Amino acid sequence: MTTTISFLYFPLIVVLILVSEPLILILLSEKWSHSIVLFQLLLLSIFFSPLYSININSLNANGDSNLTFKLEIVKKILISLSIVGLFSFGIEIMLVGLIAANTISYFYSMAYIKKVFMHYFKQQFTDISQGFLISLVIGVMVFSLNYFVASLHIRFILQLISAVLLFVVLFWHLQGEMYGRLKLFLLQKVIR
Repeated sequence: MTTTISFLYFPLIVVLILVSEPLILILLSEKWSHSIVLFQLLLLSIFFSPLYSININSLNANGDSNLTFKLEIVKKILISLSIVGLFSFGIEIMLVGLIAANTISYFYSMAYIKKVFMHYFKQQFTDISQGFLISLVIGVMVFSLNYFVASLHIRFILQLISAVLLFVVLFWHLQGEMYGRLKLFLLQKVIR
């Protein structure tokens, strides 16, 4: 489950971070340009959220709600500390604190998964490594288009098309069985 989520979710977040400038400028205009960095930081702050939720749900399903309660308390304390401690430095720094709080919370939840399910860190990192690899490859491709295409509209379209095509090729190559099931499911929906 973690492998599938990271495989689908990580590239989406990376692409959204990288296309946020043309996305906001095209949809909302130049007067919203100051929100680009905030949008990117917010996206980065939720990078591990689905995986954290999987960890929490796994612990709850195992009957370890006391551990999830501790994890949630730690997460809320970290977020509160980042808000209170970094508020005076500006919203960007406060969002960096939110990124740190959410990332620390995720890695802390990994420790409980290791303890309860004997699913060691190496295995957990292996589970998400394909998602990171796909994100890196797609991210480099999408980012490189910033240097080759000057027109904002054309760059945005090319970035989206290249990200989707590269994702489909990598998805087919690395997750062949899941690709086949998804293709069959979509064909059945189209035929109806």
